[in-house]
Amino acid sequence: MNEPSQSAPTQIVVVPRPLKDFFYNRLTERFTGRDDVKVVVDRRFGERRRQGPVTGPGPLGERRRKERRDVSVAWSINDMPFAVS
Repeated sequence: MNEPSQSAPTQIVVVPRPLKDFFYNRLTERFTGRDDVKVVVDRRFGERRRQGPVTGPGPLGERRRKERRDVSVAWSINDMPFAVS
């Protein structure tokens, strides 16, 4: 049941830093031996976005034209393979 398919891409489970102590060890133990799953801790600190809107053309203006987030999220907290005690 835990056997990955040969063509399955690697799934990355990102653990938020504040939840690292609870989730990281449990998830790494759960997915030990699975080459198709990698558990990582989010390394970012604080908010990286600028405060306040920047508008208009130029190097500080908004350049994004479409949503960059992946809409096909594979898992959520409710789908995690262990019970919270």
